[in-house]
Amino acid sequence: SPPPSERTAVDPNALEGLRAFGGDALLQQLVVLFRDQVAIRTAAINAGVVAGDTEAVRQAAHALKASAGQVGAVGMQALCGELEREAANKDIAPLRSLAAELAAITPAVDAWLT
Repeated sequence: SPPPSERTAVDPNALEGLRAFGGDALLQQLVVLFRDQVAIRTAAINAGVVAGDTEAVRQAAHALKASAGQVGAVGMQALCGELEREAANKDIAPLRSLAAELAAITPAVDAWLT
């Protein structure tokens, strides 16, 4: 696994691009929506891991990967891509540590958005 610094990597240009496109109001709305998506999708990933439901994990990781990319959370986006790929392999074992890693990096990504 890459070190946490890679997992929390961000692209500030993404936020600036969103601000340039829609102004501060749109940017603020997208950040609020992203935070909501992180909570919803992380809960779905964790529930899927506990239930052994790799398809639920795959779907939630795919959706969160797209949201993370939109706001420039490139480390989270990459981690979600890894979760999605591992879930597609139907092996629950690596999903446990990847879900834990997602939980561990979320505060740093959230702090960056603030």
